[in-house]
Amino acid sequence: MKKRQVFRPNIVLLVEGRLLLLILLGFPIYLACETCYSSIYLKLVNNIPIDKTNILGFFILEIMLFSAAAFLCHWFWQLCFGKLIITDEYIQWRCLFCKKITLPVEEIFYVKAISFTDGNYLKDYKIYNSNFEYALLSSEPLPNKRIDKIRCKDNLIRFMLTPDLCEALGDALPERGGMFRTLAIKLKAKKRKK
Repeated sequence: MKKRQVFRPNIVLLVEGRLLLLILLGFPIYLACETCYSSIYLKLVNNIPIDKTNILGFFILEIMLFSAAAFLCHWFWQLCFGKLIITDEYIQWRCLFCKKITLPVEEIFYVKAISFTDGNYLKDYKIYNSNFEYALLSSEPLPNKRIDKIRCKDNLIRFMLTPDLCEALGDALPERGGMFRTLAIKLKAKKRKK
């Protein structure tokens, strides 16, 4: 029987992160529609001339809001909408509007658990007592970059680690999963200390 496990990111990213991204994408569109509607209404119904400086101000505000939304979507989209599916034959990463990545278990030769603090600017990064550990799984050599610069792509999966995910990866990758089994024990012990 094929065992299938689905892992999603942190619950905060799953609920509030998704809601924030959708609001950030929807608000500039709403503001643009409202600006067009009000300027047409003022012109046609009340015969009030349209002030071009107000339109220019709204246009600049729209550009700023869209660029902020695009920046946040670039960094948080894969974290908020991604999920990891682990079976006996493959490990698959899926994300809304992104290409699905499937790695057969036999082809995963490079695995690594890396902390957000490794090689980043911030040392002792403690938010909610989480050290933001990530799993990197690949069939090709891993890139030598900071973890915040690595994105999921053709033969590379990056996903936020939890104790349950570590256990599942330890079981799914028998030859290379010892590191994840040890990490699961450490993360559970750290959780019990809290």
